[in-house]
Amino acid sequence: MAATSRLVKYERRQAVRSALLYLVLTALILFGITRFGTQVVTSITGFLTSGKENTESVSDLVAPPQIDTVPEITNQKTITVQGSAPSAQTVRLTLNGEKQDIVSNSQARWSISFALHEGDNTVRAQVVDNQGNTSQETTASIFLDTVPPTVSSLIPDDGITKTGKKEQNLEISGQTEQDASVRVNDRIAVVNGQGQFKTQLQLTEGENVFTIIVTDRAGNTTQEIRHVTFLP
Repeated sequence: MAATSRLVKYERRQAVRSALLYLVLTALILFGITRFGTQVVTSITGFLTSGKENTESVSDLVAPPQIDTVPEITNQKTITVQGSAPSAQTVRLTLNGEKQDIVSNSQARWSISFALHEGDNTVRAQVVDNQGNTSQETTASIFLDTVPPTVSSLIPDDGITKTGKKEQNLEISGQTEQDASVRVNDRIAVVNGQGQFKTQLQLTEGENVFTIIVTDRAGNTTQEIRHVTFLP
């Protein structure tokens, strides 16, 4: 899953902007050396560099917030995100571009509920101190999946009849998603790396009812029922 795709795109844009800025700065320095000499240009460059270093050091002095562990994938459309930060400090949270500021409590804890959208969701958190200095970002990714797992190629067909001792053992098999779990009545079916599953059961005389429940990693379920009649 491309849980960090939004962050990657952002970092690429920032890298392009930084590259353009350095190209412009280099051109100005070369022009300055030609026009005014190296001493003046060195002074200006030193001033710009020191300003950048001071900005970064101030940011590094503000401890970033901590985000408690969040589920990697869920089927819940609303999630509560919690974490820690120095008490009485502003915690600036951003989820999918929507910003909200909250204040950490006296136990240095904070909590907020967010509505997720289908697919990738990225939470970003920063601390803003009383002087307006901002910490580095802390991020967490959550994938919302509300789509039930697919089930295909399910064997046997519903409503069939098996006759004789040789057909008393029944194999139930099918195809679903990778990493899904499958239960047939009270039995766990084995699911391989391609999402194929199967299990063996013994039929009893008369009608046998099998409930196949497939559950994906997010907790979504799909249910299928098969009726098989056995005649000894």
